[in-house]
Order: sequence, then C-alpha cells, then structure tokens
Amino acid sequence: MFVAINSPTNLWRVVINTYGVSKLVGFNIIPQIVNSELISELKKRCDNTGKLLPFNKFQIGDDVKIIDDPFTNYIATVETL
Repeated sequence: MFVAINSPTNLWRVVINTYGVSKLVGFNIIPQIVNSELISELKKRCDNTGKLLPFNKFQIGDDVKIIDDPFTNYIATVETL
C-alpha cells in the first residue's frame, strides 16, 4: 500500500494502526520518505490487483557480474530464480 501524508503531524500512526497494515518503510519507529520515482517503478511491477510481481530482469542461464561483496567482479550464471 502506498500512502501520501502531507502533514507535519504524526498521522502515520493512524495508518500503522489500520487493520491489515503491519509496518511502514522507515528507520527505528519513524517512517521515511520514499522517492516518488521509486514508487512509480514499483507500481509498474504490480499486477491488476495491486500485488507486487517478482523482479524478472534475469532468466535462468543469464551471466551476471557480481558488483559487491567478496566476489566483486566475478561472473556468475543464474541457476534458479
């Protein structure tokens, strides 16, 4: 669920106490602003019911380059998704 709150007060507390809401994006207990471009991209990945679909950029057999961690610059092959 995406929620826009244009108020300096703590109206997010009403959202978090809504039936079916388990948590908000944030740090500690304070909700954080999410860039509207990111929200738009996430919405593009939703089906017609609003459910977020899995990221499908990769396919089994694709070669990928590791860009972070101990295996930086290694080339790997996608085996499962």
